[in-house]
Amino acid sequence: MSKKVTKPTQCLLCNGKHSHKSDHCKLMFADQNGNDHKKIEQITNLMNGKNKPNFDAMTIQTLRLIAVNFVYDNSLYDISMRTSARIHPNIDKGRQYNPIPLTLSKNRLKKELIKKWEFRQKLLEKKEKVPEIIPEHTCPICYEEMGQYTWCDNEYIFRTNGEILTRENIETHPGDNCCSAHISSIDMLFKEGHNPIKTTCGHIMCSSCWSKIAKNTNFRTESDYVCSFKRCAPSRLNQTETEITNRLHEFYSGSCPMCRTETYASKRLGVDKDSNWEQDISRGYFMRPRTYTRDWDILKRWNGWMDSPSIDSHIVRTYGPTEGFRILFDPTSDKS
Repeated sequence: MSKKVTKPTQCLLCNGKHSHKSDHCKLMFADQNGNDHKKIEQITNLMNGKNKPNFDAMTIQTLRLIAVNFVYDNSLYDISMRTSARIHPNIDKGRQYNPIPLTLSKNRLKKELIKKWEFRQKLLEKKEKVPEIIPEHTCPICYEEMGQYTWCDNEYIFRTNGEILTRENIETHPGDNCCSAHISSIDMLFKEGHNPIKTTCGHIMCSSCWSKIAKNTNFRTESDYVCSFKRCAPSRLNQTETEITNRLHEFYSGSCPMCRTETYASKRLGVDKDSNWEQDISRGYFMRPRTYTRDWDILKRWNGWMDSPSIDSHIVRTYGPTEGFRILFDPTSDKS
């Protein structure tokens, strides 16, 4: 009885003796420096060009290579088997994931790729028309734009600007707490930034301007406290509402330049939900200044509060998570 002969696998993209789905095809992977293969760069330039590519002059392997790399009808996102063609069902649905079968004949491939190129040209034309920043997105005090339009898949989305943080050094000395010894710097203090904030009186301005108005530069918003309590002490949130308000008035209030009302910042727009300002989902992991923690050292010294300016001067990393990280302080400092 004769043995069955297995036909060797042949790559549909380069005719190599491997599957085009494997990691052996050199066309599909970047080199050690992260640069794509030259053919990938060439077909990307062709599909982004204003002149329709001459698909008739291309080999069937080149047509298949284009089909593998351009799988969406409603997105400029280029994706291929070099990463993962299926990121998330909802994302694929919005991008209209519609790959071309590589087993099609050359004529069918050409027709389908012409459609892909035409879809892509419409999106490229749309991308050239960047929306203008509306007056509401400009700080009324310094006139700086508080965000910018960023192209995302198939449309422009307004995204708020973030804060710029800086590092300042202080001198400390080892104490009886070994975890607190040899601290030599305070990390991540507010420097500037044009992210919009909203005050309790309803006015909007950039965070840089508010930091100059508020009693202290490393200001907190009401939403910072709410977020912190929801994460580390949700049962205490309702019990501490009055105390949170009092602490905001004591440490971070200021006179609103628009209405002269004594106020404080209630929200970081773009980060927090607001009925008149769209939330920026790309900033879901915004690093807020610390307000409250269950860390034992802080509970023992300051009843869990980490929000006063005097505590800021003793805490390593004013901005950052309050749970899951050891919070260190200057052991030579007094209770505040």
